[in-house]
Amino acid sequence: MKRGFLNRAKAKKALSSTTRVVHNTPIDDYPRGTKFSYGKVADAGPPEGYTEHQTFTKEMNAERLDHPEGRLLYTTIPAQYSNSSYDDEPIGWSECLITGSVKRQIYETPEFGRAPPQSDRVSFRIRPTPDMGLGMFATCSLKMGDLILSERPLIVTPVVARPDVQIPRSFTHEQIRQVILFEWEKNLEICVDRMFPENRKAFYTLANAHTEDGSGPIMGRIRTNGYGVIEKLYDKELAHLAVCDKLSYINHSCRPNVTQDFDVASFSFQLRASRDIKPDEQLFYSYCEVDSSATDRKRQLARYGFECICASCSGDTANSDYIRMNVDALISQNKIECEAWTRKPRHLRDDSVLRSSLDLLSDVENEGLHSSDSYPILVRSISEIYTQLGDMEDAKSYLHRQEAWKTAFKA
Repeated sequence: MKRGFLNRAKAKKALSSTTRVVHNTPIDDYPRGTKFSYGKVADAGPPEGYTEHQTFTKEMNAERLDHPEGRLLYTTIPAQYSNSSYDDEPIGWSECLITGSVKRQIYETPEFGRAPPQSDRVSFRIRPTPDMGLGMFATCSLKMGDLILSERPLIVTPVVARPDVQIPRSFTHEQIRQVILFEWEKNLEICVDRMFPENRKAFYTLANAHTEDGSGPIMGRIRTNGYGVIEKLYDKELAHLAVCDKLSYINHSCRPNVTQDFDVASFSFQLRASRDIKPDEQLFYSYCEVDSSATDRKRQLARYGFECICASCSGDTANSDYIRMNVDALISQNKIECEAWTRKPRHLRDDSVLRSSLDLLSDVENEGLHSSDSYPILVRSISEIYTQLGDMEDAKSYLHRQEAWKTAFKA
């Protein structure tokens, strides 16, 4: 029987299980809101005239929670002890670089330490694709909402923290960015060095699309493979990214068929089917905002070094763009029409509203817009139409789809 990681009998702590501290103060002249460059950056790396900063750390008890606000900590979740081994946690160990306040709030999360949910079968495998490197594929039929995988991240870190360094005022914004990337990489090296060898090997095996913009080998992999956990880690100042092993092999499509969510209590990601999936079908996740135009999505994907070739990005995208950018309004209008239809006398009702609703649902699903909060509204409307028409079997099937959506996106 699998146990939550806080139920394990505690052993004597080893030095490697302690928490380390990095002092962190802001760079006054750094332009807030500036994003790091990508692609080929001229003169990438620390600029001439910059003096490298020495990183200091301090060992502390790994279970301590009373850290000063804003201080960055290296810590492992679950906490490691002198007799801990890699195999103790089948879902994985996470090396974290987080502030003391974030760590405290993680540990104070209701039910923190519970075991992650587990699928009752192995429903995926990772193998080569014709044109996308490695990818994840379904090994069996999956229904919307089915759990595919639970996985703890290899590493959790702020997108970047502004290190305590002195930067000449003559440096340009790009030079400042290069200094921050250089110094931040040294902090990340400490984090990765704390990993079990198996996790460290898995991390360095991941793709890196940022080899020419000043990102180090660790930061480059984080920028390439990181999943945002901004709203989950309680920090209004620092956005966080989490990098997983298996989840990093899910390729992109603007028509995704899986969704993921991070659960703080079990400190793990859950990957679920966002629609029905056939055996041997490749699993896709969207790296960009699916409700934006093809042009905007292309711009968002540029940082990953590829262009999407899905049906919504190829050829004439006008109709696709219209559906994506107006999906909520289209479903809202459909709901109004359905409600007006139900108020008609029964002898005046035809199936025109049903046909238009099913056509809209087909358009939404073809575009892979299952994640829209309006999707269950449309499905519910269709169920009500079938109920009014006396077709209870189809009415129930669409109610079941609504419940499956809740499992997939609101679990």
